[in-house]
Amino acid sequence: MASSKEVGIIILGNSGVGKSFLGNLILDRNVFKHKFSPNAVTLTTEYEEVVYNGMHHAVYNIPGLIESDQARIDINIREINIAFESHPYAVIVYVFGHQNGRIRDEDVVAFNAIKDAYPMEEKSLVIIVNNLPVNREDDYESETTDKLTSLLNFHLPYVVYINHSDTATTRKANRQQLLQAIMSALPKQHIKKQEIELPFAKLKEMKKQIAAFQKEIEENREKHKAEVLKIQQDFEEKEKRIQAQTQQQISQLQAQYQANQAQIQQYQYQLQQSQAEQRNLSEKYRLDQQREREMNQAEKRSQEKKHREELDELSFLPTPPSKTIEPFCDN
Repeated sequence: MASSKEVGIIILGNSGVGKSFLGNLILDRNVFKHKFSPNAVTLTTEYEEVVYNGMHHAVYNIPGLIESDQARIDINIREINIAFESHPYAVIVYVFGHQNGRIRDEDVVAFNAIKDAYPMEEKSLVIIVNNLPVNREDDYESETTDKLTSLLNFHLPYVVYINHSDTATTRKANRQQLLQAIMSALPKQHIKKQEIELPFAKLKEMKKQIAAFQKEIEENREKHKAEVLKIQQDFEEKEKRIQAQTQQQISQLQAQYQANQAQIQQYQYQLQQSQAEQRNLSEKYRLDQQREREMNQAEKRSQEKKHREELDELSFLPTPPSKTIEPFCDN
């Protein structure tokens, strides 16, 4: 029986998606075989204990759910139940494979079957898309996250995209982002609500439904992208028109400004000419006034001189004898 203090890290997914590889990556050592023999897969659910941040965890390696016959599926259901019963307080790590980047329909079918039996919460669920080429489209992760959100009808705060590479650097980076997501998720108690139901006879139809849903999502995404592109093109065209109109207005204003500047310069030149002419007239007037004053003063001095000379001439004339006037007597 597992300790009540242990947190389960239950790695789920179909066969071939790389659950054993991811378990070893979490543990940072090769404990789980990358491939099981047919008998071992169906007989045993494995887990390995490890301590992270002072807390004990049980990392599970569980057989995939979907197989080629109902008996194998039922055995795998039993093994999945063992993991949940042993460590119900757990973080669920669900691994998706892909076909040329496209999410596999059977992985969605298996996820829904397990989720219906053991209700999950977004805060305790980590989604892995495994074994991806390093050189993928820039928008692959955002588009795939949106698709998974629609397919699983789940808000997915923890989605990790694991690169396919055998280099130590890539392995270290993969492990770091995987552990970060798992340690960020909050474990919860997973109580079985119903049995895991996955009838092999209906599996084909269930995959067909998921395939149709995926196609609808992709068509809607392409339609949305086309609408966004159209809006963007319309916006860019409108922006170009506005820029052209603005540039034309700026050019007109610049031309008007230059014309105004030329006119201002002309006015300034005319003003300078007028001021110079006014100064010349003022100077001419001053000189005329000065000459007039000088002429007046010269004429005045001449008249004064003539007057003095006349006075001087009069002073040299003999004085006439004075006559005595006898008084008149009437006899």
